Amino acid sequence: MSIYSEIKKYLLFLVGFFCLLLVGHIIVLYFYSDAIEYPLPGGTVNVGILWEKPKLNVLNFDTKIENDPNDTVLRFIYRWLVRFSPTDKKMVGDLASCDIENFPAVRCRLSQNALWNDGTAMTKEDVIKTYAFFREKALNEHTKSQISLIDVSENEGDIVFRFKTRDVTALQVLFLPIIREKDIVEWWNGDINDTLSFSGPYVFTNKEDQKKSIFLARNPYYTHTNRPFFFDQVRFGFGTKNSEIYKVITPDIILSDANTDGKNTQWNSYIRPAFQGAFINAARVPLSLRKSLYQDIFGTIDTKDTSLMPEENVFLWDIPNSPRTTNQSTFFQAVSALGYSYGGTFQAPENKPTTTPKKPLSYITNPGNVSPLFVANPTIDIRWTAPAGTTKVIINDYTLRNFVAKKRTFVYTAKKEFTNLTTGQNIYRVSFYGGTKLLAEESVTIYHDTDQAGLEKMKTTWEKENTTAPAAPVVVQTNLDPKKLYNREGRALSLKIIVQSESPYLRRIADEAKKKIEELGAEAVIEELSVNDIQSNMSKPDFAYDIVLTGVNLGLFYYDVGSFLHSNQIKNGYNMARIKDSALDTLLSRLTDRLYYDAPDRLRDIQINIQKILEREFVIYTFGSPYEFMGTKNTLRGIKIPEFLAGREMLIDIMSRWYFKEGYKLSSEPKSVIWFFAWLKNELFSST
Repeated sequence: MSIYSEIKKYLLFLVGFFCLLLVGHIIVLYFYSDAIEYPLPGGTVNVGILWEKPKLNVLNFDTKIENDPNDTVLRFIYRWLVRFSPTDKKMVGDLASCDIENFPAVRCRLSQNALWNDGTAMTKEDVIKTYAFFREKALNEHTKSQISLIDVSENEGDIVFRFKTRDVTALQVLFLPIIREKDIVEWWNGDINDTLSFSGPYVFTNKEDQKKSIFLARNPYYTHTNRPFFFDQVRFGFGTKNSEIYKVITPDIILSDANTDGKNTQWNSYIRPAFQGAFINAARVPLSLRKSLYQDIFGTIDTKDTSLMPEENVFLWDIPNSPRTTNQSTFFQAVSALGYSYGGTFQAPENKPTTTPKKPLSYITNPGNVSPLFVANPTIDIRWTAPAGTTKVIINDYTLRNFVAKKRTFVYTAKKEFTNLTTGQNIYRVSFYGGTKLLAEESVTIYHDTDQAGLEKMKTTWEKENTTAPAAPVVVQTNLDPKKLYNREGRALSLKIIVQSESPYLRRIADEAKKKIEELGAEAVIEELSVNDIQSNMSKPDFAYDIVLTGVNLGLFYYDVGSFLHSNQIKNGYNMARIKDSALDTLLSRLTDRLYYDAPDRLRDIQINIQKILEREFVIYTFGSPYEFMGTKNTLRGIKIPEFLAGREMLIDIMSRWYFKEGYKLSSEPKSVIWFFAWLKNELFSST
């Protein structure tokens, strides 16, 4: 056999082999075309956090949802009665199902998957002893104050919490991590070690005893149908910058307050449930100056801070919070109206009496358009033009019978014979109704006397009673700084700014605001206080301040603005703006009574009404929506980060469905030759 025949035989063999391989591959693709993908457990996920490594002390746990690495790690090894669901934007059960419909009494029943890491069931005594332990030993002041508001007891197999307040934010106390009774009784000094019992998806281990990392291993007895965890191990690395984290671990996830560069990561962002904002003391700062402070001072500050992007306030209203500029400053106009002027520019006022001007009228066109009027005619035709939509007009409790809605104009005759015109003062109050709704109301005072001398006497008496005596001579000081604003007593205009000390960003905002205030001629004094000191001082009537810069905590329950703006919350220091408005109280009661569960679709309408009150008061200005950033490797699967997330400790929620690898399971749908050719045609000739 020639060499060519040998080559031909092998080529035919290779062609046949590859044809069979191709057909086999196509058949496998066909059978797996609708295969079900599912995550495979295993692997270690490395989480880098731009923060100092926490000491892991449960007694430091803060029941508020905030960015604390201590709480972030604790939530991986402990569970609590309820949790905040970023997906549902409300509280849901975790260790227990809790009925909060009868708040301030809350009844909780432990679930079947409430297990410790040795497989034993959690007990009611564990829960009750935990709350008693925190009541005595808690190191976090907020947590301690929240626990003081409850009594915990057992009733008919349930754990019952009886709150001493109707403030729904007190429900945050249900976020406390539950500690096993024997751990409390036998050994506890507050620090975490691997001899304790844990209920979360992972347990603490000293496998890696590094200064900058924490290592957690899977809890074999953790079961939670709504939150499966696929990673076998979680390793936390801490550092103040990325380079420090990379020295400890090669992170799969990096959490930061700013969008810093990571290696082989894709950045995602989510919003925290709080805003940095400025609050004006409505009792000290007049409305005109409040408006100009926001527009001319805070509205022109360019934050240039990557962790606070100018953004619409998605929780309260649709007013853009991006830096605003004004073509002409309203600040000087506002302070001028308050009697302030630049030093050396005061002019002594004319020392003459001033008479109160007559009140202008909007709807009365005859016999004049001001009040009061002085009329000698014995018969007076009073003409009005009703506003659009008027269906009924009432004058001094008398309903006009000849009013035609389409014409809108009408005449009301007053004379002595009708007993509706007397010598002296006559007041005519007109009310315009559209159905049962009052559209507008106006009144005119008419002084009447057919004797001209008597009428002139009435006019002279009215002018005398409504004339202010000449002002006392004003001594104008001449040694004042021409670049600063003073009142007529020579007192400089000064504004006191209180800053929340825990946030360095707010101090930068305050410094910028002070600089702008001084450029406009006023003085500014900055005082830094902790948020606890701000809250306690705000309840004191003699606490003097003009502006407070602090965080706006919007709560846990479907963006609950109620408890932090409600007038009744002033005594607890939550109402930073000191708003006192009965309409606002009514609206917020409607919000909190239902706890946002019964009528969530109506929430937006209520918030719009709240917005109108806040706009009218000019008391709150939010700088922007603080974002947090999460850098993730492309090797991580199942990533779905909600746009709203209640802080870093909620990392446990967004990691609950992440994994490294996927498996495939054949679909149970029947296969046939006909469907095979249809599928093949679609794959070969599909344009996509």
